[in-house]
Amino acid sequence: MLSENRKSKAIINKLTAQTVAISPGVAVGQGWHIIKDKDQPPVYWHNGGTYGFSTFAAFVKDKSKAVIVIINQFNKNGACDRLGISIIKKLISEE
Repeated sequence: MLSENRKSKAIINKLTAQTVAISPGVAVGQGWHIIKDKDQPPVYWHNGGTYGFSTFAAFVKDKSKAVIVIINQFNKNGACDRLGISIIKKLISEE
């Protein structure tokens, strides 16, 4: 039987495994978009929202870095994405 930590890592690895390459720097996993910049670890992100809110979440595996952005306006995913991606890239570039 796998330990809970190993089970969690196995699930995360399965959900973030690349399934489609969009371009050399952008791919899609099972439910996560993947940004691959040269000399940086991959950033896994997803966005969405419901009426009244726009959301963005991103993380970097093995770096303990994550960002969540919530905007209390509908249909502002572009702004949410730009802010969230900017923050996560800043966090990983400061290491």
